Amino acid sequence: MKSLPRILKLALFILAIPAVSAAAGRECINWPKIMSQQAIGGATSGKIVVAESFTDYTKVAGDDWLSAGLRDLIATMVAQSKSVRVFAGSNAVYNPDAKNPAFIISGMFQHLEGGLRIFVKLMKGEDKSLVSQYEVLVPYPESSEIFTRFTDVARQIWATIQAGGDESRLAMVRDATPSTRAYESYVKGRQALETYKMADMEVAKTWFEQAKRNDYRSPLGYQGMIDLYTFLGFYHKQRHEPFGSYFQQAEQELANMTRLAKRLPLVVLMAKKPTKKEQETVKLANRFLLDHASFNEGLIAAEAGNWKAAAEAFQSAVDYVPEDAIAWYHLARAYENLGNAAESSKALQKAYEVNPCVEK
Repeated sequence: MKSLPRILKLALFILAIPAVSAAAGRECINWPKIMSQQAIGGATSGKIVVAESFTDYTKVAGDDWLSAGLRDLIATMVAQSKSVRVFAGSNAVYNPDAKNPAFIISGMFQHLEGGLRIFVKLMKGEDKSLVSQYEVLVPYPESSEIFTRFTDVARQIWATIQAGGDESRLAMVRDATPSTRAYESYVKGRQALETYKMADMEVAKTWFEQAKRNDYRSPLGYQGMIDLYTFLGFYHKQRHEPFGSYFQQAEQELANMTRLAKRLPLVVLMAKKPTKKEQETVKLANRFLLDHASFNEGLIAAEAGNWKAAAEAFQSAVDYVPEDAIAWYHLARAYENLGNAAESSKALQKAYEVNPCVEK
């Protein structure tokens, strides 16, 4: 083994450990659920707000994307507060914290000649009684006004629910793109991605690439591609299939975004609050890439027989992505080699909770 390149040795090391039953892996993980455990915003506590899809009153052909697009736009804007947790889409379906929100945001839109008429409703979570309503009139389809007007609505919602907002982060959301077409392509890409079905991934990729063509200076298309490739890497990793190239592609998209986009990513979904040491790194990464880096460190340490360092690296990996059954499995193995049977058992149980097909 010593004569082999390190990357090949690592590949053989991974394949030598029967972490997942390949035959059963296809049905073992509820992907929409496992990928939907994070709130839209970065807050870890505070008032819970659920955003619902907007109702299309006129049903003009080609407008259907707005139901999710308007929901996600206002949700992301309101989420730029340290005192609010916002859930929307599958995040609201699968996250228990979203079952009893303090407030609900919903709305409707009408297609007018040359524009849109949008109503945004803020309701109490307990009985859906109306708290306030905001009317927005914007040119459509191509106008940046929808982003500036929704920024004003987000500020009014903050004031109404007594939540202090982060104006600099709100500005990043507003300025992510001036192009409605780029945002439309991004939303359609996310709709395909968030089915978490392999059959839809090429569709997601097509839309994210279109978002970049619509506005290559916007982070949206790049962020969509990063999310797509990190999901594909994570998916294949949990099935014990080759996965490293997907994370490499995600890192390349991240480099392209950093070089070309006028803004950095709007929201970085973290499994935990980053330490001061991590904060600068987190600005340019997401939790799946950070998990991947720690996981690789663990493999290198384990291959060298340094089980203490391996355990620390694998622990870091699951701190970033608690849904990573393979990292939990390797953490269990590291603890086993350290003679810590209790911690090994706990880690292995975590792996089974995520993926029942992890071999015993």
